[in-house]
Amino acid sequence: MKAFKTTWNHIRRSPYQAIAAIIVATQSFFIITLLTFVVIGSAKVIQYFESRPQVMAFFKDEAEQKDIETLYAELDKTGKVAKIRFISKKEALQIYRKQNADNPLLL
Repeated sequence: MKAFKTTWNHIRRSPYQAIAAIIVATQSFFIITLLTFVVIGSAKVIQYFESRPQVMAFFKDEAEQKDIETLYAELDKTGKVAKIRFISKKEALQIYRKQNADNPLLL
């Protein structure tokens, strides 16, 4: 109770200094809170994108099925790949046509 009385006396004695101290403290807490949210949000965004990398590899027309299967086995053996999907040229063309069906200039 004595602390409140002392505080009140100081505020009455120099109100502008007390208001300035309150404003500075409020702004400091606001900036610290804002920076905390930015840091936490950035960490979440980085974590999301680090967990979802996607690699696309294109084989030459001369590539044999044996070479493709060898590469598939090597990648699968590392244990660092969650999913491997092979899409042939024909399948890729069908997917491309479906995605761009509304834009005839791209077909």
